[in-house]
Amino acid sequence: MCSSSDKLSLFFFEPTFAARCRLLGLYVLIALGGFFYILGDYFLSDDWNLLLLLKSASLRDLLGLFLPRETDVFHFIRPLSFVPWWVNSRLWGLDPLGYHLTNVVLHGLNAGLLAVLCRQLAMTAGGAFAAGLIFALSPLNPDAVTWLAALNDPSCVFFYLLSACLLVSYLKGGQTSHLILSLLAFAAALLNKEMALSFPLVATLLAVFYAKASRYRRAVVFYWLIAAGYMVFRLLTLGGIKGYLDSQGHSIHAIWSPALLISNLTWVPLKTIAFPLNSAILGPVYYRATLVLLAALYGAAILWALYHAGWHRRNKTGSLLILGVAWIVLTSTPVFNLLQTVSPDLQNTRYLYLPGAGFAMLLAALLSPSGANPKPKWLKQAVWVVFLVVWTVLLQINNTSWHTAAANSYELCRQIVFQTSPEERKIFVVGDLDTHKGAYQFRNGINPAVNLTLDPEFAIDFKAWRAGGEFDVQNWKKEVAWGQKPPENPSQWDRIIDINN
Repeated sequence: MCSSSDKLSLFFFEPTFAARCRLLGLYVLIALGGFFYILGDYFLSDDWNLLLLLKSASLRDLLGLFLPRETDVFHFIRPLSFVPWWVNSRLWGLDPLGYHLTNVVLHGLNAGLLAVLCRQLAMTAGGAFAAGLIFALSPLNPDAVTWLAALNDPSCVFFYLLSACLLVSYLKGGQTSHLILSLLAFAAALLNKEMALSFPLVATLLAVFYAKASRYRRAVVFYWLIAAGYMVFRLLTLGGIKGYLDSQGHSIHAIWSPALLISNLTWVPLKTIAFPLNSAILGPVYYRATLVLLAALYGAAILWALYHAGWHRRNKTGSLLILGVAWIVLTSTPVFNLLQTVSPDLQNTRYLYLPGAGFAMLLAALLSPSGANPKPKWLKQAVWVVFLVVWTVLLQINNTSWHTAAANSYELCRQIVFQTSPEERKIFVVGDLDTHKGAYQFRNGINPAVNLTLDPEFAIDFKAWRAGGEFDVQNWKKEVAWGQKPPENPSQWDRIIDINN
């Protein structure tokens, strides 16, 4: 008689193409269920800039984005992340459903790849499945998954995890084709977002723990060479290697101190990932109660692991725990300076999307120690059920701010379009259009939003944008600005709309 764990392992984790498809398909369905609430939500903030830019670009223009401009204010090299936007703009137009499906499906695939990786690293089938489930339903993820403009996070992590799975396969079996594919996937991750620069560190750790032969460890050198080549490419094309430049050319990545390094690589990511509570949504009572409940569940997981001798050298739990903690620290390294911008309302938590995979691995290893015979089983199952219920409810709660922000975006665009005449070109909106409880509204993108709502066929001169780096508002049908107070010179505006009244 096969146990339920054995059946799960055979059906989903057997190293066959069919089993991999079943597993990935299941996680896509889980992700769609977890994010079903927001699938029809409207565009927000930078979504509009990307939508206008990519719908105006030809295929040749799209290929040109693989060579960045030195005048790029953010110093980004993320050409592959533009490809889904370019395709979706032609398939879906101004219907946000297709864009949300792209983000959520990628997120589901990432959860599936994490489960595959955990199983490759000798985690039990139940533990590997749980790791993917924790990641798929994490309340931390709306900033990276619900916000369409953050597509580069799920797309980067997809290639990152794919590269890790292929690397582990090579380290254990020595198939050269797996190594080559892993290197290509790493390069693709870099072309989606810079946070993939942490992969050579992770690859080195995987080689130390899981290489079947010492000669396989030498392959890690290739990942470091690709990373070095990428940095040289940034230097030659952008004139520097740091990102997020201000008007004076200073980068937030240049801020450094030992205390900041230690805090942002240990306490900050672990605290935020483990307790993804939006203080702007939860009241003080619910916030404290949820905090205590999650702390109790984590305490139970640690006691469970200790009770069942999860640290014993004869099983793999010890190395999985080390790898989970190391994953959080190492993948936070490229963005450790940016973690100081993560706020209590969970804004900017997309920086922790990749480290969140390490937390899922860590928690699953604690509750599924290999080599142990867990008794009583009901206690472990109770912890899992309570945790996943709390996790799923928090995900829905954290998505409410994005859902409301999207509704505000939709209503404001139509209010401006349908309540102003064609002659009223310059519009000023009085109100706070920046964020709503951690969700972006119109921090950027109000002009593209209004003009595309007015005319879905509206486009810009892509080559002019490429040369100057700014949208030319002179050609727009309506020019919109906003502020929390009325403008000082009302006569300069054709219409003033106060959304506070």
